[in-house]
Amino acid sequence: MTRASAGERPGWEGYLFGPVDATAAAAFRIGLACMCAIVFWPADLLLSREVSVYPFVADLYPSLFKTAPWHWLQLGGLALFGLGLRPRWVGPVLVLCLFPGCFEIGPRRSRQILLFALLAFSLVASDTRRFPIPWRPAGRVHRSAGPIWPIRLIQLQLALCYAVNAVAKLTPEYLDGSVLILLSEQRSNFLVDLSDGNLYLGPLVVPTWLCAVGTVLVESALAVGFWFRRTRLATAAMGVAFHMGLKLIVAIGFLDWASMFLYSAFLLPFETHHEVHKSAAVGSSGGARGRPRRRKRRRRRGTPGR
Repeated sequence: MTRASAGERPGWEGYLFGPVDATAAAAFRIGLACMCAIVFWPADLLLSREVSVYPFVADLYPSLFKTAPWHWLQLGGLALFGLGLRPRWVGPVLVLCLFPGCFEIGPRRSRQILLFALLAFSLVASDTRRFPIPWRPAGRVHRSAGPIWPIRLIQLQLALCYAVNAVAKLTPEYLDGSVLILLSEQRSNFLVDLSDGNLYLGPLVVPTWLCAVGTVLVESALAVGFWFRRTRLATAAMGVAFHMGLKLIVAIGFLDWASMFLYSAFLLPFETHHEVHKSAAVGSSGGARGRPRRRKRRRRRGTPGR
């Protein structure tokens, strides 16, 4: 009997517990470490209201969380994580070290998204033993990096971010453009003036209600399109165009770059489809045990009639 590979498990079992390709996991791990180093880079940011109301917690930032030794600890942990040295141990420690940075407000508002991705990916066995290194014997390389369900959590987070934004904007005030006009007048991060109800992109004049409806449609498509293989590349291209155009209208810090980086959770070939061959004792063609035993049927000869 042939054993089917874990990557070919039927239904939800294969979708959640199929093996993760080690090479794709290593590529995502390196990119995630670099992205966290950029987004969590030390900056002079203000503390959020949730932290500033507690003086004893706020005092920890200038005395500990914003000191050079703490920043070097974070960078060293990210380097170890990116190199694949005990990532399942280093990852949770990194989450604790980077967690205070999530309460700093400013242009780097995407820290929570990357922190959850870091925590989820720490559950993937993506250490260096899983990655094919030229000087390592091929027999010692593990092709699988464990079950794929932590990657599904990262994918679900990205889809929920778009879905929640789209649902929150399904109000008459937003769809008719009134909210965009008000935000452009009150928020300093808006780079354009929408007070007259139009968005001017060179010679092109776009009504604000059309911008609002288009935003809801695009974010709804991004929340759904990545889950289908045939539409992933088109959805990713639409997302990149959407975020690049959004950067010309409103400044939302690193949220654009963090979202586009997480597209790789859908685009990288995480799912393996290798087959596990038959064991020699069961399926070998030369062994005596592997051959089916053929029973000979002897023809019973009757005695000649008299």
